[in-house]
Amino acid sequence: MPETLIEDEGRVLRANGQRFHAVWLHHNAGQPHAPLASPAGTVTLSAAQVEGDSVTVTFAPTGNTAQFALAWLKDHAYDTPKERSKGHMPAGSTPWGKGLQSALPTAPIGAVVAYEASQLSWLDAMRTYGFAKVTEAGAPDDAIAKLIALFDSAPDSQSIGLAPNTSPSTDAPYHEQPPGLKAVASLEPCQITLVDGFACAIRLAREDPEGFAALTAHSARFESPEEGAALRPIIDMSPEGTLRAIRHSPEALAPLTEVPFDAMETFYRAYQRFTELTSSPEMALHVPLASQEALLFDNTRVLHALPPQTTLKARYANKDALRAALARLETMI
Repeated sequence: MPETLIEDEGRVLRANGQRFHAVWLHHNAGQPHAPLASPAGTVTLSAAQVEGDSVTVTFAPTGNTAQFALAWLKDHAYDTPKERSKGHMPAGSTPWGKGLQSALPTAPIGAVVAYEASQLSWLDAMRTYGFAKVTEAGAPDDAIAKLIALFDSAPDSQSIGLAPNTSPSTDAPYHEQPPGLKAVASLEPCQITLVDGFACAIRLAREDPEGFAALTAHSARFESPEEGAALRPIIDMSPEGTLRAIRHSPEALAPLTEVPFDAMETFYRAYQRFTELTSSPEMALHVPLASQEALLFDNTRVLHALPPQTTLKARYANKDALRAALARLETMI
């Protein structure tokens, strides 16, 4: 039988070696969560008892009880060492460079549609690498529609115009919320260059911690004459140090006004190095795109360069829809 203890004058429960605050247990005792009814310091535990594979706790001063499955507590434990380095990958994702060239995530769309296991594998590749390709999908517009339908049954995106960009960049950094995903297809065989912005950010953090901190701590200004402006970091990172998004489009970068005077030279040093990394051959993948193929990539992570041709078609897609489809399949399979 697992040991349970009440510690710190009732403010903490210890179950299976993990600690849980009384206020956290109180907040998670009901579904959906109710607003906190009393100050955190006033919620304590007066009793705790293991019953089979669950633990029942009694809260003071109300005397209310709640039962928690020990397995649930294990799955939601927060008293554990976590990755706290500044600039680490999101869970389930892997940084890459040119070494991935021989193993590009690709699948025939028929198999992805027909088999849930194949669909899960393809969507997981999107989470892992930030891009994936389908083959045997038909003409460009049809290929893109079929690709997006893999995870979004009611897309609201429209076809977008494309201008060739020879330097890897992300789309629309001047939007408060840039497009999450971009799907591309072509009538003629071509090659699209992809760069893992997260991998470049990790390398910058290793080479120049001070410069990396400058790019994450200060906002750059991105502007479009037609679509407005946004103030956001070039490297967006959560408070826990997880990389969240890259905004990199030299053409849209406006004069910097949010960077303090004393940090400006450090910022530019880091920006120049980050740009060099995103243009480095060792960080780039060259993804062949034949007719009847379509490519999907994460615009908040993966920089891209398009060839100078007019037969490319593209649409933006909803990243949250992809996440939801992936989560749904993971619970089913």
